[in-house]
Amino acid sequence: MKNVCVGVTGLDVSDHPMSGLGIARCLKLHRDIRLIGLTYNALSSGCYARDVFDEIHLINDPLRKGHKFFEDIVRLKEKNGLRVVIPSIPWEIPVYAESRNRFKQKKIGILLPKKENIVSTFDQRVTNYASISRIRIPLYVFVQDKRELAERVAALRFPIIIKSSAENCVAYNITEARVFTDRLFDYGDVTLCIQEYVTGEEYSVAALADENHKLSGIVIVKKLVLTGQGTPWIVVSVYDKELASFTEGLVQYLKWVGPLELTLIREALCGTYSLIKFHPCFPSWIYLAPRVGQNLPLKVVKMTMGETTRGNTKYNTGIMYVRNAEDVVCDMRTVSTLTTSGRLIYHV
Repeated sequence: MKNVCVGVTGLDVSDHPMSGLGIARCLKLHRDIRLIGLTYNALSSGCYARDVFDEIHLINDPLRKGHKFFEDIVRLKEKNGLRVVIPSIPWEIPVYAESRNRFKQKKIGILLPKKENIVSTFDQRVTNYASISRIRIPLYVFVQDKRELAERVAALRFPIIIKSSAENCVAYNITEARVFTDRLFDYGDVTLCIQEYVTGEEYSVAALADENHKLSGIVIVKKLVLTGQGTPWIVVSVYDKELASFTEGLVQYLKWVGPLELTLIREALCGTYSLIKFHPCFPSWIYLAPRVGQNLPLKVVKMTMGETTRGNTKYNTGIMYVRNAEDVVCDMRTVSTLTTSGRLIYHV
């Protein structure tokens, strides 16, 4: 595999860091890969990581511009030699999966499940598999109108966690719940997920499944320090046989292909795992993976290029990942160039 040009989305690393910058840093460890950052917003902070990316391109948002994003990517293949795309934002995965066959027809590598196989945390298929695997999913309800809040949460035990597209809030009584839901609905959220809040040790799983729905690689971490929004700041690699077995079985059950992230909490009193989140992409801490012997993003590239990769679930434990904020200073003309021309070329 030589001189491969790879495009990565998800360059925002603000309050809720996306995984694109971490994926790019994993791939940067391989000298023969040229990296293109794909962004929908010129103010995504990862756009200005010139030490990581060779180029940045502003492309159409698939939720607003339909399939114009696909035309943008095809154009980058023709003009810049783009050969592989790794979408890294949960909401964009179904859109890219819908164009899965079109990407292959244009000989652009992409590793995703079929659109009908894409699931979320609360999909019935996930619930069914969790129930037979002795993994608990805390009770939850969806609320679309703040006037129905009290009625909807009556079946839940406090404290509860209110999940929106922007943030999560923990409420210990109905009064606090009303305050949070009023604010979140005022921000423009259409639907809120409200779930029983589980306390305990939090774990995260990064995994990769091949085209045959077999586990190709996995890394499990325990979260040591979280931000106020629940973002992992310090994690350490661990191994847990139960979580590894659950992930492997879930991949086969869902007929999954490509990256995924699971977040679970081991309840303090009973030691039972509760599944809190299922994401169809790598986690923000993915840069730890190659440092423990599992360069999962590089495996994605190799798989899409048709190279044979050996399934391997072994990795080093006790290795810590510490997130660090880096201040980047650049000329305002750099932002203007990206906004007006739609691209930044850092390294020719």
